[in-house]
Amino acid sequence: MSTLIKKGNLAARLSMEESGVKLADASATATLVYRGDLAELKTKAGGFTVGQTSSAVPANLNISGDTFKVTGVEITGGAGGTGRLTVGLSAVSNSSVTVLPTEKGVDWQLEWTLVERPLEQHPTFAPLFTNTDSFADIYTWKNIQDKHAYYKAQFKIPNDIENPTSWRSLTGDALKFCQKLAKGIAAYQVQVPVVRKIETTVSGPGSNASSRCGMRQDPPKFDNLANAWLKTADSWTKNGQSKWSHIQEWSGFDSLDEDLYPSS
Repeated sequence: MSTLIKKGNLAARLSMEESGVKLADASATATLVYRGDLAELKTKAGGFTVGQTSSAVPANLNISGDTFKVTGVEITGGAGGTGRLTVGLSAVSNSSVTVLPTEKGVDWQLEWTLVERPLEQHPTFAPLFTNTDSFADIYTWKNIQDKHAYYKAQFKIPNDIENPTSWRSLTGDALKFCQKLAKGIAAYQVQVPVVRKIETTVSGPGSNASSRCGMRQDPPKFDNLANAWLKTADSWTKNGQSKWSHIQEWSGFDSLDEDLYPSS
């Protein structure tokens, strides 16, 4: 680009046309940043068309024989008639890509949070509900009529539901479970990992956007922290004129119900 004579010394800032290159990932998604005279940048921007391929591949990406598609073009004006042109590129083919150790534009978050589960799913009590006898005893105790509240308070159940003249006491884990229900404890907290991927890109979600939110999906990182994963959030937010923030979230669990969340 031509040399500018402006108030102040801009030479250091305008000496490199490709003054910034950010790689989103190893698939060679790049953001080119040009700085210079605003009028010349507008002319240069005319050489980029979103959705079309471009030969303006920065040499320092060391890409041989690959084709790039333009994913976004943005011009912003600065002081003294200067400006900045930002061009998003995405590799169509990746036959030989060497990525420089530059800023990736992707942030990762890992946190541990608490979720509530029914008391029936606690490891101590879950076996009770796969056993017919213990399940029947708990169900019977929960449904004792008010006129027999005296026996219910003692955690007893009738030997004969149709003729409740004799009663027996609950024992073991069935007794513990009913005692907790009587105290108002119907759930417990469990710690689960949550993974978030926050990506800044010039490409938005598009008109045919879709998501696996609410479905099984392993996160790209930290998938070893849980046995089963559910994608629990997927959002796009536009920042400024053409930047997009894409936030994806996965929550890990010991297990997921196969009928409700089938493995794909």
